[in-house]
Amino acid sequence: MTWLALFLSTTAVLWIYRERRHAFGSALAVTCAALAIGVVTFAGAQIIPTRVEALAQDWQQLSEYGDYDSSLGRRAELWQIGVAAVRESPMIGHGPQSTKPIIHDGFAKIGMEVNYSHLHNGFLNAWVEAGIVGALSLAAIFVVAAWLAVRTLATTAAPDARLGAVMLVALVTTYVVNGQVGILVGHDILDAMLMAFLAVGVYLAAGKSMLRDDVTYIWRFPWRVAFRR
Repeated sequence: MTWLALFLSTTAVLWIYRERRHAFGSALAVTCAALAIGVVTFAGAQIIPTRVEALAQDWQQLSEYGDYDSSLGRRAELWQIGVAAVRESPMIGHGPQSTKPIIHDGFAKIGMEVNYSHLHNGFLNAWVEAGIVGALSLAAIFVVAAWLAVRTLATTAAPDARLGAVMLVALVTTYVVNGQVGILVGHDILDAMLMAFLAVGVYLAAGKSMLRDDVTYIWRFPWRVAFRR
C-alpha cells in the first residue's frame, strides 16, 4: 500500500502542475526525473514481485483452506474482529486501551495466539476505541484538508497557496491509502509528520498573517470574532 500511495501522490502532484510543461523540459528536470524513475524501478523490481507473489499465496491459503496464519489472513481477521467490536459498542467505543485485548481475544477464538496493538485500519481502529464520534472526527481531518486543497487549486493561482494545497493533497493521499492497512495515527513519527504537513499546508493554502493589533483584538474580544460574519 505504501507503493500505491507513493504512485498516487506523485501522479496527483504531476497532474496539478501539468500546465507547467516547460518546468519539466529542462535538462536538470529530465535528469532528476530519470534518476528518480531509475531508483524507484530498481527498488521496485527487488520488492514488488515478491510481495505480489506472497499476496497471491496468502489469498489462496485464505480462500481455499481458510487459513488465517498469513499476512493477508491476519489482516482479514483483524478487520473482522474490529467490525464485531464496533457492533458491540458503535456509539462510544471500547476505550483507548481496549484494542490489544480485543485483538488477542478475537484470535484466541480461532485458535491463534496473536498480539497486535492496532487493527491495521486507522479509521476502524478509531471507531473501536472512540466510537462513531472518534471515527468521524478522524475522517473529518482528511475530508476538510482535501476540500481546502481542491478549493484552493480551483480558485487561486498564487504559487504559495497552490504549494500548500499540493502538500495537503500529498498528505491526504498518503495517509488515507496507507491507513487502510496500517497505522494512521498514534505513532510518534506519523503524528509529527501529520501535524507538520497540516499546519504548513493549511497556512499556505488559506492562512492569513495577523498584525499585532489583530492579535490584541482577538485576545480582548474573542466573542466578537466568534460571532462576526
